[in-house]
Amino acid sequence: MIPKELQVNPPRDIKYTDDVFKKNRSKTRGLFIYSLFVIPLCALLFWLKFGSGSIITGVLIGVGMAALGELMGLALMMNAKKAVNLCQNGIVTLGTVQKVDFQAGTVKVGKSTKVDAAGYVFINVIYKDGSGKELTAKVMFSNVTQKEVDLKEGDQVPVIYLNENPEMFLIYSTSMGISPITSGEYT
Repeated sequence: MIPKELQVNPPRDIKYTDDVFKKNRSKTRGLFIYSLFVIPLCALLFWLKFGSGSIITGVLIGVGMAALGELMGLALMMNAKKAVNLCQNGIVTLGTVQKVDFQAGTVKVGKSTKVDAAGYVFINVIYKDGSGKELTAKVMFSNVTQKEVDLKEGDQVPVIYLNENPEMFLIYSTSMGISPITSGEYT
């Protein structure tokens, strides 16, 4: 249940290039690359809709939207750096999934709406820290399709937390990747 690279006692020799972070690298790389395609797309749309005099406006709007995408990619990279630190120095335990709530994204294609687009998954998990204190946390995975959700109520999931700060944690799913560590709610 716990990936073999996490079964070693800390400090672990884990880098962002390890298989544990494959899904996260893919999302970040995709965000950086695809956000750049927004610039020519906006220029083309403005040219088609408003004529050749509006290409510059389309480019400027595209640059702004691309910059927003690049900032989101930068935030994902900073979050990944925290996750690498947790994987290198954290305590690994198994938590139990209490609840999985998938909220599908929607895409409008013509007059119909496609509901099975990528969306968000909110997962409530219970785990115990080194002192035996039980923590309940809620994490979120974004840009996930229904097929990628490999956790259900009652499943065991690897939880990695810092011994000095058990509320700083992450969970690992083989198909969804590593959870954002900044979205926990504790009880």
